[in-house]
Amino acid sequence: MSGHSHWATIKRKKESVDQQKGKAFARASKDILFAIKEGGNVVDPNLNAYLRTAIEKAKAFNLPKENIQRILDKSTQKESLIEAIYEGIGPGGSAFLIHVATDNTNRTLGEVRLVFTKAQSKLGEKGAISYLFNKCGVLTTARTVDENGAFRLADVVTASDIEKVEDGYELVIAYEAMSEALRSADELKIPVSVAVEYRPLSPLTLTENDYERACGILESLEELDDVQDVFVNFTFHE
Repeated sequence: MSGHSHWATIKRKKESVDQQKGKAFARASKDILFAIKEGGNVVDPNLNAYLRTAIEKAKAFNLPKENIQRILDKSTQKESLIEAIYEGIGPGGSAFLIHVATDNTNRTLGEVRLVFTKAQSKLGEKGAISYLFNKCGVLTTARTVDENGAFRLADVVTASDIEKVEDGYELVIAYEAMSEALRSADELKIPVSVAVEYRPLSPLTLTENDYERACGILESLEELDDVQDVFVNFTFHE
């Protein structure tokens, strides 16, 4: 099995290292809160793969342990955050799914809309471009898992794709099968991290001009504080 594997947010360098760190901390904090919600309010990282993944990401951003614990202790704050997916249409028919976490939807929607307006593009209604993507689950094995272990897990969870990545092996599964897949990984004693991604059904190749403009939209979206992830359907211009 093979295929494109990294259709999540394309990371770009920001002008200010301090500002980038602040945004990373904020996003990592929101990830932990939503992981608690997604995992059924299970605050034990050993029992909640979503939470375990979020904490690992937070540590990768060098979020201090005391900050992580403070978030866990005040996990009721998740109730004040609203999660939403906005759909944008950019140059050359490029499609953007923007995952946000906010305490003020009017503010966030306005900021996202402004990005598209400035780029002479627009936000679409719900369902305008989401049909171009497949919502799926992604399991990433720990680096200690060898090829045999990864393919064994892929077979058990009926993965549609498996690929060697820097941090281990990445398995793509049906979104609806994530809970069962996590149980299977635990039974096989194969440590995994988990994520939900939207991957394009048919990647779009843009002209050089449209590609540069679409990347400009992507960069502007990633700079917004409330944007957690941006999923796109276009490929790098050759």
